[in-house]
Amino acid sequence: LYSAVMERKVKPCMAMTGELTLRGRVLAIGGLKEKLLAAKAAGVTDVFVPEENQRDVAELEEEVRKDIAIHYAKKVDEIWKQILLPEKR
Repeated sequence: LYSAVMERKVKPCMAMTGELTLRGRVLAIGGLKEKLLAAKAAGVTDVFVPEENQRDVAELEEEVRKDIAIHYAKKVDEIWKQILLPEKR
C-alpha cells in the first residue's frame, strides 16, 4: 500500500513478512519456514523479516535459507529505504 500511495515501485524479487503496528513497528510472526519456502518458490531473492524472528531463522535448515537473502527490521521505515525504486523524475 505504501508504494502505491508514494507512487514508487518495489524492487523486483523483494518481499517482507511481519505484522506492522500503526507506529511502524515490525512484529514477530509464526510460520516463518513456510513463508520463506513460498517466497523462494515465487522467485523472491530478498526477504525482510521481523528482527524478533532472528532465532527462528537460525534454527531453520540450510536448505530453507539457501539462495535467499534474509534481512531483519524493527521498524518499517528501515525496509522502505531498501526496497523502493527511486522516485519518477
